[in-house]
Amino acid sequence: RCSVNSPSCIRLLQPALTVIVSEEYPHKRWNNLLEESFKLLSSNDINSAHIGLLCLSEVFRTYRWKENDDRQDLEVLIVQYFPALLEFASSNLLQNGGSMDDPKVGEMIKLVLKIYKFITYHDMPFTLQRPESFIPWANFHVTIIQQPLSPEFLASTEKDNRKSNPWVKAKKWAYANLCRLFQRYGSESLTRKFAYDDFKSLYVEQFLPQLLQLFFQQIEQWGSGSLWLSNEAIYYILSFVEQTVIQKVTWNLVKPHYSTLLEHVIFPLLTPTEEMLETFEIDPQEYVHRNLELWDDDYSPDLAAVSLLTTSVTKRGKTTLIPTLQFVNQVLQNNVGNFNDIPLENAVKVESCLRIISSIIDRLTHKNSPYLGEIEGFLVTFAFPFFQSKHGFLRARVCELCSKASDVDFKQPDSLPTIYQGVMSCFNEESDSLPVKLLAALALQTFIQVPVFQECLSSAVLPTMQRLLQLSNEFESDAISGVMQEFVECFAEQLQPFGVELMNNLVQQFLKLAIELHDASNFDVNNAMSMSAAEMPDESDKQMAALGILSTTISILLSFENSQDIVKNLEQSFYPAAEFILKNDVEDF
Repeated sequence: RCSVNSPSCIRLLQPALTVIVSEEYPHKRWNNLLEESFKLLSSNDINSAHIGLLCLSEVFRTYRWKENDDRQDLEVLIVQYFPALLEFASSNLLQNGGSMDDPKVGEMIKLVLKIYKFITYHDMPFTLQRPESFIPWANFHVTIIQQPLSPEFLASTEKDNRKSNPWVKAKKWAYANLCRLFQRYGSESLTRKFAYDDFKSLYVEQFLPQLLQLFFQQIEQWGSGSLWLSNEAIYYILSFVEQTVIQKVTWNLVKPHYSTLLEHVIFPLLTPTEEMLETFEIDPQEYVHRNLELWDDDYSPDLAAVSLLTTSVTKRGKTTLIPTLQFVNQVLQNNVGNFNDIPLENAVKVESCLRIISSIIDRLTHKNSPYLGEIEGFLVTFAFPFFQSKHGFLRARVCELCSKASDVDFKQPDSLPTIYQGVMSCFNEESDSLPVKLLAALALQTFIQVPVFQECLSSAVLPTMQRLLQLSNEFESDAISGVMQEFVECFAEQLQPFGVELMNNLVQQFLKLAIELHDASNFDVNNAMSMSAAEMPDESDKQMAALGILSTTISILLSFENSQDIVKNLEQSFYPAAEFILKNDVEDF
């Protein structure tokens, strides 16, 4: 009774409701919950109807991970209740009370969409595969997508805060459901498992062309600034388009639009924003994660754009590769000008082009690529000059391009010396930021086996290794450990007098990480319920970095195994690390 009359009360009680329903309902110990919840939908009180939807969402959540063979009772429930649920959402919420200014209605719409998500997430109920069920539900999702957000909301709410609005969340689930239905049940890749051929034909032939047309329309409006789309919306639209690129039967629908997608969607999304450039300056580790390591950040439009680009070039290269290269070449010619004094507004466009090339360079440099012989000329003309750019993000990007150029057979006599000088300049410059130094280190690793590089590096091994140690201490990444390991293997003789010092430094770095990991392993799980996802400890970086350091110490020991005196000293240096691992039973190490 308290919960029905108090929306804030139900929010507090909902976690308990989730647990109770998951335990009681599947075992038929709360049989009347479903019927009572649907009765609340017919109430004239919106709070009561809201609570009915909350209860229903928890009931149908219990079916989320079951396949159709294990939830046959669900088919009966869908026949009995889902027409009324759709009618309630379409008529009572959207038509009669569906103001986009009313967050309560938006929250209830979101719950309806989540109910649909729960029962279609792992398997597609047979009842909902039929045209008379699928089409009305699909059109309901489209209606939510097309609902315009009020000008007052868009004018008064900052972009970063808009995603918390219930209507924006409802739109997200509408996009997500339609994308998942296609990816899981309407496409070739996963449909084989389910073999829902009739549904696949229904989705692809009767629904997808109109949906794709809507998405292209929204992208066009977003590109012109006449429509605001959340990051989640853009992410799902691009993910959907990517799936249509993969499928033969749908590729022809996308093929005429590829150049437009590249120019007006992918290119702008890969152009650094003011916020991204600020991150480069004040939070370089976050910049590395987001823009150079391509971490799977939640709903990142730029990562979805990279994925769409690489899939298009990989799966449909005969159609997409030439227009992509022509576009990049034209934009670079229009924006490069004076390499050393390029304005920021031009520099960000250059960065987008270089990121496009970086994303597809493996396609350009494989042994059968017709473009393999042209990559050197491209790098000489449009990349190497940016080693000296005043824009740090361009120096980082050209180093990254070099780190991916291991398959290029450089024939111009100045190319390899230019790479060496440029990379070492970026690596040794004290004022350069972390992304520049890190990518320069990875570029060194790429070319460390090349005689020209080995000859030049042989006289600078010790200071280079010391800088790598500093970088490793500053940034927790197994990638840096990999660079150090290669240095040890390539320059064991030069590093021999400093082997013990090097081991001592590595052990100190390892112990710092190992102690932090050990402390984190004692994390009180009882506190987890009150913490957000962002507050939960994630030690994967530290663990990979620590494992990388251990690998480097192994390389050091193997490099000096023929010198008993040095090995004895190395063992003594390594002893504290071994002692900590064994005494504390750190099984991962």
